[in-house]
Amino acid sequence: MKSASVLLVTIAALFLWSGSKYSGSALSAAADSHQTQAAQLLFVASQFHEGQHNATAVWPAGLTLADGAANGAYISPIIQAPIPFNVIFPTWQSSEPTGSALTMAIRTAQDNQPWSDWFIVAANDDFTPPGATDVTGDMVTVPAVDGRHTRLQYRLQLNGSQPDAPILHWLRLTFIDSTHGPGGADLQPVASNTPEAGFPKPPVVPRSQWCIDPACNYSDGLEYVSVNHLIVHHTVTSGGPDWPAIVRAIWYFHTFDRGWGDIGYNYIIDPNGVIYEGHLGGDDVVGTHAGNANHGSMGAALIGDYTNVDPNNLMLSALADLLAWKADQKGIDVYSASRLPQLGACYDPVNNEGGTVCWGLPNLMGHRDVFGGLNTQCPGEHMHALLPWLRQQVAGRIGFVSPYTYVEEWLDGADTPIFTKSNANWHNTLDESGGCGSNRHAYFTFSTTDPNQSTNWATYRPDITFSGMYDVQVYAPYCNTGRAETNGARYEVHHANGVNTVVVSHEANVGLWMSLGTYELRSDDSGYIYLSDLTGTDNGLGVWFDAIRLRLLGPAAANISPTNGAWVTQRAVTFQWNVMNMPNLSTVTLQVATDAAFTNLVVNQTMPASTQTTITFAQDYALLYWRVKATAADNSQVVSATTSFGLDTIAPTSSVYEVLQMDVNSFLVRWSGLDAISGVAGYNIDYRADGETNWTRWRSLTTNTSDTFIRPDSRDYWLRSQAVDDAGLVEPAHPIGDLSTSGSPALIHRQFLPIFPRK
Repeated sequence: MKSASVLLVTIAALFLWSGSKYSGSALSAAADSHQTQAAQLLFVASQFHEGQHNATAVWPAGLTLADGAANGAYISPIIQAPIPFNVIFPTWQSSEPTGSALTMAIRTAQDNQPWSDWFIVAANDDFTPPGATDVTGDMVTVPAVDGRHTRLQYRLQLNGSQPDAPILHWLRLTFIDSTHGPGGADLQPVASNTPEAGFPKPPVVPRSQWCIDPACNYSDGLEYVSVNHLIVHHTVTSGGPDWPAIVRAIWYFHTFDRGWGDIGYNYIIDPNGVIYEGHLGGDDVVGTHAGNANHGSMGAALIGDYTNVDPNNLMLSALADLLAWKADQKGIDVYSASRLPQLGACYDPVNNEGGTVCWGLPNLMGHRDVFGGLNTQCPGEHMHALLPWLRQQVAGRIGFVSPYTYVEEWLDGADTPIFTKSNANWHNTLDESGGCGSNRHAYFTFSTTDPNQSTNWATYRPDITFSGMYDVQVYAPYCNTGRAETNGARYEVHHANGVNTVVVSHEANVGLWMSLGTYELRSDDSGYIYLSDLTGTDNGLGVWFDAIRLRLLGPAAANISPTNGAWVTQRAVTFQWNVMNMPNLSTVTLQVATDAAFTNLVVNQTMPASTQTTITFAQDYALLYWRVKATAADNSQVVSATTSFGLDTIAPTSSVYEVLQMDVNSFLVRWSGLDAISGVAGYNIDYRADGETNWTRWRSLTTNTSDTFIRPDSRDYWLRSQAVDDAGLVEPAHPIGDLSTSGSPALIHRQFLPIFPRK
């Protein structure tokens, strides 16, 4: 984690409110009008005497219910804020025994203006790490039409009864003014200037635009780990339409109040679909958004609270574009699961302690999935429910087709022809672990070694369309049930050639897909998979009944030429491929497109069974994608993996454009070149004496564009350049040369001399 010490935080002043006694401090990242300002007020037990009490009392420990009261309410005095603010972050410490509750609400106003509505403040799990003794609530924002407010009140509702009544020990309010800075109209999302072969990175507002505070720039503490997991968040904030101000407020709170050293998320998306660069450092930088899963993950946060509503289409489209870019760049299978690239997930999220088991996690998940469905509801129930849809959107954008067929165990709580379970006591993660599991659901029970105690079993009967050999895999999700997993899950695989019993450890493979082996399965519905709670290893440990997946082994198509990333230097391109294990091959369709999703086809040619064809293109292309679709006589089809290549048939051009004499025999030589498609890779520079015909190579494939030429003798010399592009095309040699040392101006003549005004 980045240290907050690299950022400037100063305790500026103490504030006293007349009529009540409370202490406060101003926290400021800087002091001029372009930077974010902040201040804090702390309320402890002695200050709760002031205000309106209704069946509440103040004890030395804090604010609680009066004796004999089952519920009560408290409204604070009107509080003049230490600074004008557009955002408030409340943090508190409370005791809430079982059966009791404490609810907080805040309202704000400008001086001499009506109050806003009361805003109910819930505990924000994203801002409250596991094991923390204090609680941070949802961010309270001022309506954008008002700009900033200067007053507030807070209201507490207490329910319970003594001696088990709730107690508010203290309350801290962090006021932030993030309105000083660029607004939405001032920001321009920037497209990536790094060409990528796959799905393009969507335009992003760089942090240099939205975060102009000097504290946004630092160099210490940055870590980099290649991303293989994508994590979706929501910020549980309101506000708008000045979304950059909301982003700055979140940055300030994460950086200074939480002590995370920077904004936690790698990217933030506002309701207009605008994407903001979050954490400093660029691609693969380790953020601070998902606990021990920060290493190897990219966090994208949607501004807003999506507990009870869906994000709008602009946000969802931008999110899908962003994740598609990263999934394509890193080769992430968004339907699958894997371990993080470092042992960051080897810990107990409930007790925040280290552990020995490193589990797998979905490659595209919600924040809550990092903790097995507990500790946070992020990214909100509605956004979490959209994750299966989001995976499909990301895969569609990058043209990814999973080689597996996924078979879910659950459909609206009822058995299906595919999945049937015993009439027993079942647990399910939708009710107990926040929608954890493949596509947000899994059944589980607990193991037994006693056949007389075994009651839970289930069968999977996948719909086999094509008879053949299949790799069969099962899934044990990482969902927090309060217990470990079994080491002896016994799967029976009933297949065309008999029955195999395979014992696997859910404990060692939790969160991962596990192969049961390769079996012949037929389309007559005779094959199935059986699992029960009966093990030979343990009692009372978790046994998972989640999705399965199948991969048909057999017919396949593979691209041979052009190879991935190759440059082709002739317009007549010969495509070669291979179709395997399809004896009844009928036709092959060659598709060439300018995009990885194959929506903009340049070639779409169907031909009889073959392994190659030649296509003549009318123009060059910097990037093309190709694949083949092989169709059998029964209309079954296989598609090859996508291969990218470039087509560049025009050699680059270049010239030596300047020769300057430095001294008697030294000359500064400058050259440049141009290639419209693949780009100039380097230059060959030659020289020859005036009157001679043979050229001598001076520089070979140099990437420099200038150098000092020392002539061998006093004769004049001609110089010429020859560019080579990334496709390997070489510029024809210039027969007579470009420039000569003869008559070269002296370098000193090109210097600018000072101008002295006439007196």
